[in-house]
Parts: sequence; C-alpha cells; structure tokens
Amino acid sequence: MLNDAANQHFLKAEHLLEEGKVNESITELRLTLSVAPDYAKAHYNLGVLLERERKHRSALAEYQSAIESDPHLLEARLNYAVLLAKTKRNKEAITADRKALEIFPDSAELHYNLAKALEYQGASDEAVLEYRAAVRIKPTLVQAFNNLGRALLLSEDWNGAIEAYQEAVSLNVKWEKAYFGLGCAYAKIGRTTEAIAALKYGLRLNPQDADTLLELGRCFLIQAIEDRSQASIILAQEALNKARLLQPYNLQIYKAILRAKSLQRKV
Repeated sequence: MLNDAANQHFLKAEHLLEEGKVNESITELRLTLSVAPDYAKAHYNLGVLLERERKHRSALAEYQSAIESDPHLLEARLNYAVLLAKTKRNKEAITADRKALEIFPDSAELHYNLAKALEYQGASDEAVLEYRAAVRIKPTLVQAFNNLGRALLLSEDWNGAIEAYQEAVSLNVKWEKAYFGLGCAYAKIGRTTEAIAALKYGLRLNPQDADTLLELGRCFLIQAIEDRSQASIILAQEALNKARLLQPYNLQIYKAILRAKSLQRKV
C-alpha cells in the first residue's frame, strides 16, 4: 500500500497532467518515487512522460524500474521493448519481448512487436511465425496482417502474402499499404490485371505514393508486352512520370521510364 504522502503526490501528478502541465507532473512523480521507490505505476507514468519529452534514456530507465518493481505490468514491458527498437537497440528489444512473452504468452501486441524487431534484423521466417501468432490471438489486428504480408513477400511466399493482405483490407478497406503489397504479390505470380486493380485502389486512397505509382507503371509495361498495346505503355508513362515528380532521385523510376521508351519503339 502507498503511504499518504506518495498517494498525494501521485494523484497530484495525474491532475497536473490533465491540465497539460507535463513538467509539473514529472516533478510530482519524482516526489512520489522519493517516498515510494518501488511504486511501479509511478515509474511507468514517469517513463511515458519522459518518452514524450524525447528523453529516451531516462524513459528506458523508468520502464525498467517499473518492470523490476512489478514484472506483471504489461504496459511497461510493451513500452520498454518498443522504445528500445525505436532507439536502434533492436537486439535488446528482441530479448525484452521474448522475456515478456514468458509471462504474457497470449499478448498479441508482444508477438507483433517481436515480429517487427525480427523483421528489422532480417529474420523474415521468424517474423512470419510471430505475426501469425499475433493474428491468431487477435484476428482484428490489421497492421499485423499487413506486416505478415510484407514478411511473406520477402520470403517469396506470394500466395501467402496475397492471403495476408486480403485479410488486412477486409478488416480495413482503407488500409492503403495493403493494396501496394497486394499489387506486388499479384504481379509476382503473373496476375497483372488484379495487380493493376489493387494498385489503382491504393492510389485512390493516396495519390502521392511514389512506390505505388512505380509498381503500377511496371505492371502496365508487363501488360503492354502481353497485349502488344501502345495504350498500356502510355498509361505506364503517366504513372512513372508522376512517380518521378514525387521522387526525382529514384533510379528505379528512371530505369522504368527508359524501359517504357524502349518498348514504345518495339510494340
């Protein structure tokens, strides 16, 4: 149980935060901990505020203290691992997530965070397993389905990627990133018409996405070869020129534009 002094400081910190007085709230949380040094929730709240102020090293120390004081404080473990990853301490983030999963094996968020960290390390196959665990536990986690699709693309499991991206857009029809991935996956297995449809829908949601415009241009070029169609080349050039305006230093866009000019002479 908290003593009266600690409780008063903690409640005052919450009240000050509601008023938008972050620095004053931080001061009250420090006073809380000066009389109740093992109060995990105060360490956690202080960590959140310090992270908000971009004082990452201090925030990590507070999250760690919260975990030491209460190993079952899930939100502290989540924030600790996410901040480790955010500050480029990815191996430590993986270790932190795995330790947390020993206590919370059914946390979809922990599996998801671990998957992201593994993917960043280039461990796509392990990431796939963790993303699958996340969506098995929480089937509405649209970002996990989207990232699962991306990891499966990297693993060259085109059909698996399509299934994952389709789940993502079924959960959120406006999840634009999934349409880009879906278009890429369809293109990989020769379903060019479906790839174009997916990419076009993604551009309706975000017309300024250069990566989607580039992929759409490439798909139109494939279609031009298949159909011997000048119209498809023109559509490809339109998409690629828009992409070039958005990313003028992207060499892949210029290569695709040169390919379009070469095809135009042959078709």
